This record gives sequence, structure tokens and C-alpha cells, in this order.
Amino acid sequence: MDARRPHDGTVFGAAAEARGYVYVNQFEVGYSRDEVLLRFAQAYEGAGAQVDQARIIMTPSYARALLQLLDSAMARFESEYGELRPAGGGVVASDGEG
Repeated sequence: MDARRPHDGTVFGAAAEARGYVYVNQFEVGYSRDEVLLRFAQAYEGAGAQVDQARIIMTPSYARALLQLLDSAMARFESEYGELRPAGGGVVASDGEG
């Protein structure tokens, strides 16, 4: 099976993993005065445990830049493919240091 979408060459599935990409569907955000902490994981119903894929620490100003970049990318995505509804599950907001 070819894991590429023919129109843009984007890589999915095993081909993506072979190139160092990982799939995540659970996110956690924590913060302190000086840092924003992001944790990305895979979690599946009935699987019991989640698998951490990445933990990222950045300054609040870089977190803001990331937020703006994601917002811009999603606006372009929705203009091309239509409006998305939030996934709902997998998003964990934590208060304060994480």
C-alpha cells in the first residue's frame, strides 16, 4: 500500500514512521511562569496504557508563536477541506506546573 496522498505527497502510516513521524491523539499542556510543557501520546480505548511519543518544553513566547502557527494552518486547512469539529477526547488541560 502506498502511504502517500497522490495530490500533495504527504506521507502517512508506516512510511511516516520510517521517516521519524509519530501519530498522536492525546495532548497534555502544563506551564510555569517560565515554561510551557507539552506532552503528546497515543491512547486507545481498551488499550490500558498510553504511549508517550514526545515531551516538549518551550518558553511562553514560543508557545504563543506555535499557537499562531497552528491557528493559521488550521484556517487554511478549513478553507480547503471544510470546517472541523473538535475531537473532544484526548485533550487534557492542567492548571499550573505539570
